[in-house]
Amino acid sequence: MQFSFTAELTDGLVGTLVDEIIFFVDVLDPERYAGEWLEISGDLSPSRYFQAVTDMDDIRTRAWLLALDLSEIAEQGDKLLNFPWYRWN
Repeated sequence: MQFSFTAELTDGLVGTLVDEIIFFVDVLDPERYAGEWLEISGDLSPSRYFQAVTDMDDIRTRAWLLALDLSEIAEQGDKLLNFPWYRWN
């Protein structure tokens, strides 16, 4: 199943985007979401469950690394962060 999440940049402040990503990481429970995904797909096999947990944990790790990267860029005052909101897709 495909997965996506949305985080907003409020008032042009990168810290707000980082905060939203960190919040996502904090509330993401790989075991719970894996169970929900499998329920939706109809495949409740143990091997599929453990793979889904691993996949969700990977998503969580990647989101955390994104937050760290954005924090470092913000600290450097990189001008690329001054894009209008509609260019952040």
